[in-house]
Amino acid sequence: MVVHNIYLQEFSHPITKFGNIEPRIIIKHLQTNYGTVTVQELDANDKRMKTPWSPPETIEILFNRLFDGKRVAKEASDTMEDSDLTRSGYNMIANNGIFQQACYEWQKLTRNY
Repeated sequence: MVVHNIYLQEFSHPITKFGNIEPRIIIKHLQTNYGTVTVQELDANDKRMKTPWSPPETIEILFNRLFDGKRVAKEASDTMEDSDLTRSGYNMIANNGIFQQACYEWQKLTRNY
């Protein structure tokens, strides 16, 4: 008995079935049309984004964590402004206590706007 997947029906060829379709195309199609981000995944994303940061972890790790978090939120149609990312990043840097002078300088800059 041959079982046809209704989610991938449009990709099926009568002879080759799915033999000529690249896996990335199938995955993209499934994510776009059927993938949903759950509330639990959004909560986990929020928790991941708020994980404390401090050296020796590189600043790029913090930035990537924030950018990835924004991407996940966007996939769930949950709006996240760049100002939210900036505030979260600043707070994590300020909370580790190592960069007090830099945070002070940043605050002086933002007060002028």
